[in-house]
Amino acid sequence: SAMEDATGVDLKQFRLWYSQSGTPTLRVNSEYNAEAKTYALTVEQFTEATQDQAEKQALHIPFDIELYDSKGQTIPLIINGESVHNVLDIKQDKQTFVFENVVEQPVPSLLREFSAP
Repeated sequence: SAMEDATGVDLKQFRLWYSQSGTPTLRVNSEYNAEAKTYALTVEQFTEATQDQAEKQALHIPFDIELYDSKGQTIPLIINGESVHNVLDIKQDKQTFVFENVVEQPVPSLLREFSAP
């Protein structure tokens, strides 16, 4: 597609939103480790079988998040020592993101502004 040519990004998996029937159900679990100062966020996606498609593929879900501290201030998102963008790319049935330097139990804000199609 022209968008892929212009950006160099493979959108094959993202196009499944338009060719695969059904809507995914997301399950999110999190775990805060005060000693390690880490916050693990696990996102699972599942799409029920439909009459026209028994087998479903994992969709590419842009997953916009923010973490807040007890004062309502945003917590920088750091994974593997690097600052990451607020939109996580969910591309597998189950993915875990471990955020570092989280000094207190955060309050997550998930799928902000309806980030997925």
